[in-house]
Amino acid sequence: DRFTVLANNNLQILNINKSDEGVYRCEGRVEARGEIDFRDIIVIVNVPPAITLLQKSFNATADRGEAITLFCRAAGSPPPEISWYRNGKLIEENEKYMLRGSNTELTIRDIKNIDAGPYICNAKNKAGNDKKQTFLQVFVQPQIIQLKNETTFENGKATLICEAEGEPIPEITWKRAIDGITFSEGDKSPDGRIEVKGQHGKSSLHIKDVKLSDSGRYDCEAASRIGGHQKSMYLDIEYAPTFVSNQTMYYSWEGNPINISCEVLANPSASVQWRRGKLVLPVKNTTHLKTYSTGRKLILEIAPTSDSDFGRYNCTATNRIGTRYQEYTLGQADVPSNPYGVRVLELSQTTAKVSFNKPDSHGGVPIHHYQVDVKEIASETWKIVRSHGVQTMVVLSNLEPNTTYEIKVAAVNGKGQGEYSKIEIFQTLPVREPSPPSIHGQPGSGKSFKLSITKQDDGGAPILEYIVKYRS
Repeated sequence: DRFTVLANNNLQILNINKSDEGVYRCEGRVEARGEIDFRDIIVIVNVPPAITLLQKSFNATADRGEAITLFCRAAGSPPPEISWYRNGKLIEENEKYMLRGSNTELTIRDIKNIDAGPYICNAKNKAGNDKKQTFLQVFVQPQIIQLKNETTFENGKATLICEAEGEPIPEITWKRAIDGITFSEGDKSPDGRIEVKGQHGKSSLHIKDVKLSDSGRYDCEAASRIGGHQKSMYLDIEYAPTFVSNQTMYYSWEGNPINISCEVLANPSASVQWRRGKLVLPVKNTTHLKTYSTGRKLILEIAPTSDSDFGRYNCTATNRIGTRYQEYTLGQADVPSNPYGVRVLELSQTTAKVSFNKPDSHGGVPIHHYQVDVKEIASETWKIVRSHGVQTMVVLSNLEPNTTYEIKVAAVNGKGQGEYSKIEIFQTLPVREPSPPSIHGQPGSGKSFKLSITKQDDGGAPILEYIVKYRS
């Protein structure tokens, strides 16, 4: 059906294909004369290119020095010539591209993100051409491209921004270093002050009503199935000066130097001054008032010379956030008031344990120790016994048995000795006969006998001697 001899003796081949290719002979005869002639006609069938075995997509990861090879096969007659195109431009062999196998293999070296996209394979011969596209999907490790330190102020607002690129687009997570708490997109803190918003590789962590505890390091992590990248930033919170110590009352006395400490916390650092009224201290030509710094403290050293040096002093701290004041008072110290409740807890022939209550007033400066005065009731001479530190219990020793004593107690501070307590009277115990000793004997060498004596109750006085009696 496909082969037809036309009226003019031409041979018509319909739907010609490659199998029809070959030598066709046209033969003519004159039978009357017995003549025969022929011609051989070579039929070459050109087949348009048809691309086969081309993958629709290839995957690679950027920035790892990877290379990938794209394949393109084409059938056709004559064999088609293959070429590759990218963004409308013919790809030629260079440091980036390598062509092999009559251009059927295209190798892309050192894959980068910009290498992603479509690649066109073109097959061409005399019969026509064929084009097909393959797509290179390039995965890119997450890379944080925007993250910087931020500064805000107490009770204000702060926005921390972390932006990352990569393929696929990475997800971003925040971590607060001080407690390890993490925040992802859409998360809110329990108190509602912290919220994370973000999309397409950009995340913002919003903090309102900023507290000092919000300061410190924040870690941003960008992660995808290809890998992860982490960077840190710091949130600095500025705040007005605050005073560390609540002690605002100090005591001294004329001639006794005292240091009044003004310790300030502030961000940025504060300028600190001591004032009295409108005067900034120290005033010129004064030697009994000095100021000096040590760390975050500004010390005011006062050596009172008269009543006028006692009274109110003001510490002023200023930074760009604000100014704060704290008033201090220097009062005149006194000696302590009298201890009370003196009582004897334990008695023996030679010792007494005395207890007492500390005074109601220490005079403005700490009590250094207590002084217990003791004497026999018939004597005029007081013996002084000091306490160990500020213990309110003293043991009196080396007393005489069966003797009446008077005691009184006073507290001593930096300014001096305070008033005595009421005099208390007690009597030591009388000496008793000692109880019999315990004895243990054993034979010695020869005609001797060894005797061990163990003291029992001595009756409140030292044992002078032991009397040993024996009989046969």
